[in-house]
Amino acid sequence: MEAPRINASMLPKYSGKIVCLVGNVTEISSNGAELKLMACDQKIVNVTLDAPLDEQLQGAVEIIGRVERNCSLSGQRIIPYNNDFDLELYGEAVSMTTDFPEIFGSTQSNGFGY
Repeated sequence: MEAPRINASMLPKYSGKIVCLVGNVTEISSNGAELKLMACDQKIVNVTLDAPLDEQLQGAVEIIGRVERNCSLSGQRIIPYNNDFDLELYGEAVSMTTDFPEIFGSTQSNGFGY
């Protein structure tokens, strides 16, 4: 299954589908089962996890998950990125894949089979 790389503004278009969203962790709930992510388009997305985190996350992460009706994510997989990840440049790349589907195809795989 492929998971298109999207930004927060694209969430309504993908309701019920598996997507890949990258952003900076801004808040983690006390129980570790929910977090807030500042997506590459500077919008906050609520993420609910299947299991509580067993490590502290900070900075940029990739979330693979299902888009819920309220435009939150039900996270299935989290991949931490290194501290020098350029979220703004990543956001430009996501926009280009949407603006030029004839070049990038209708969906992009993230390389992890999602």
